[in-house]
Amino acid sequence: MQIVQKPNKSLIIMLIGLAGSWLSSGSLNQICSLIFIIAGAVWSLQEIFTGINWARRGLGLVVLIIVMRMLLGFGTWIQRT
Repeated sequence: MQIVQKPNKSLIIMLIGLAGSWLSSGSLNQICSLIFIIAGAVWSLQEIFTGINWARRGLGLVVLIIVMRMLLGFGTWIQRT
């Protein structure tokens, strides 16, 4: 069973958005957070529908739940305090 694989473009963009939100403040932080959320939603949907096994599909579902919670305002896990 393969769990780790080469990252695709949406995962790379998601990680760049995450790093940018950690290292910035103000408007740039909000833009990077939005990039993280959008890329995270795209990546998770790709994994849910085209994941190579149940572990990858499950990981996609977990990330989608986290992204949806962030969109609905239940979690601000990537913002600096």
